[in-house]
Amino acid sequence: MSKIFRVFSIALSITLLLLFTGCGVKNTADFKKQEGYKEYISDTDTGYKDAPYYECNEAMNKSLKAIEFYKNNNRRCGDYIITNYENGVCINKYLSVKPLEDQVIEIPATLENKPVVKIGCYPVNENVKDTLDIELIGAFAGCMDFTLKIPSTVKYIGDRAFLYYSGIIQEDKRANYTFVKNIQVDEDNKYYSSKDGALYTKDMKSLLFDAKLGWKYCTVSSYSVPDFVENFEPSNGIAENLDSIIFEKSIKKINTFIDKGENGIEPDPEYRLNVVVKGYKNTVAEKWAEKQYAKFKALD
Repeated sequence: MSKIFRVFSIALSITLLLLFTGCGVKNTADFKKQEGYKEYISDTDTGYKDAPYYECNEAMNKSLKAIEFYKNNNRRCGDYIITNYENGVCINKYLSVKPLEDQVIEIPATLENKPVVKIGCYPVNENVKDTLDIELIGAFAGCMDFTLKIPSTVKYIGDRAFLYYSGIIQEDKRANYTFVKNIQVDEDNKYYSSKDGALYTKDMKSLLFDAKLGWKYCTVSSYSVPDFVENFEPSNGIAENLDSIIFEKSIKKINTFIDKGENGIEPDPEYRLNVVVKGYKNTVAEKWAEKQYAKFKALD
């Protein structure tokens, strides 16, 4: 076999490998030295106080340098667009076929032999020149009515990950949002747990997301917050068409809102929403009901 033919064969093999795996298109060996990397990972602790790794304020939303890093570092690996993030990779965009109702998307634990540590987003325009023009879209935008399985490796979840809309929206914008119906978390994950499709912190003290509280999946008239929950802070809010929500004595903090849908303005202070907040007097439940213009009913 001639030397030229051997070189050609090796090059062809590498090309076929990249074609079928979709990985390794860019040289990212020195990613920590790339422009904007520090800015790109500056959002690691910008989430909730009790869970700073959840609902992280995406760095690309306010930093052109962070977007520059994304522009130079992003590449395809299998069904995803990914970027380097700390000791692993961030999933920025899901590229496979959109799931049918009740199908499962299982996030891989590793891509390019690196742990998947973040569920992030991607910019609509990588060449944006002004932060005012930045538009970010969640990794699973356009996916609806599906179950998302989160592996043991994921720690960070950005504030675009479960972004959804309620009320009227332009049809061409609907694919920019995500409607996760259920969440399942690998039991070995150190940061999150799941129960009955809802997302919690690992210790189950904070409820972070429950699709059943949102407009699209709210099929019950009453929702009882589990008595093991101390911090109630579902990032998708609570649909106004819920008749009642019940808080036990264990509740210490409520960090969420009642989603008024198309009636997104604050009502008159004398007016009360249809949602009845049931809880114990002189607790955060009563104070939260007043703040949300909801009716409050004291439990015995």
